[in-house]
Amino acid sequence: TNNVPNTMSNNIAVNEGQVAAPVTIRIEGACINPKITKIINGEDVAYIKFNNLTLGANDVLEIQTAFGQKGVWLNGNTVFNKLDFSSEFFSLDVGENEIEFSDESGNRTAAIHFIYKNLFLTV
Repeated sequence: TNNVPNTMSNNIAVNEGQVAAPVTIRIEGACINPKITKIINGEDVAYIKFNNLTLGANDVLEIQTAFGQKGVWLNGNTVFNKLDFSSEFFSLDVGENEIEFSDESGNRTAAIHFIYKNLFLTV
């Protein structure tokens, strides 16, 4: 089993495991109302969006989608109340997942990090 966390490049995350993989999404830096969208075969299938949330240059927003660990934190404090009601804590499908990061600032300087592990069924 490969337990080295993967990171995403070119907004494509490839899950080489056998089952869907939960993710940790870390957004570092200035942005307003960030939205992370999962796109499969050109279709938006799920997103995580924030309302009334502004990050400064030194802020870190962390999103956990794993079962039993779901949550959102800004600098270590929960900001669950800032989640858009239609957000979905998505996992990465097996294969290629296109990830789109957008916000309402017009000139965001934030970096987005996607951390996940390929998961395998064992018998």
